[in-house]
This record gives sequence, structure tokens and C-alpha cells, in this order.
Amino acid sequence: MPIIRTDAKADTKSRILDTALALFNERGTANVTTNHISEALNMSPGNLYYHFRNKAAIVREIFVRIMQAWAENYALPEGTPPTSRLWSRWPPAISQSSGSTASSFAT
Repeated sequence: MPIIRTDAKADTKSRILDTALALFNERGTANVTTNHISEALNMSPGNLYYHFRNKAAIVREIFVRIMQAWAENYALPEGTPPTSRLWSRWPPAISQSSGSTASSFAT
């Protein structure tokens, strides 16, 4: 029978990122060191460095996570051209103008 294991390395990286983000939000990024992060996780600094080379790598990975979440939240629905969604949000005065957007703004 095969042993089913979760990816412990991914779980540890995730814990490091979650803890680092919480500390950055609480104390400010400049005031948090990798030693603070490893201490909050009850892990050795060497173990943290096994997963991330330095604090910059942790910050970079947090940024990647944020950008992925942003892309998922603001993605266009499948099959929707970008322009149709854009124009559906314009006020009626602009989208129904006779082609001149400048006249719509002059009131």
C-alpha cells in the first residue's frame, strides 16, 4: 500500500510566507529579519535558509502570491473580449455619444 504524503517542503514554505507576511504587516518589512521569522516559527535559521536564500526572496515570493491572487480575482470571464467589458462600464453619456468623447465632458 503506497504511503500518501503531503508535500512537506511546500507546507513549510507556505508557513514561512504566511508568518513573514504577518510579521511584515505587524512590524513593517524593514523591521523584520529572517531571524525574527525563524524564531516566530520555532525553526532554526538554517532551516529557513534551506527554503529561501534571504529576506528578499521571501518578499519576492509574497509578491508573486499577491499578483496571482489579483490575476485570479480580476480575470475576464472565459470568452469575453476585453473591450466589451470595458465599454459596458462607461457612463451612457460617453458610450452613446456621436463619436466625440470631448463633447460628452463639456457641460
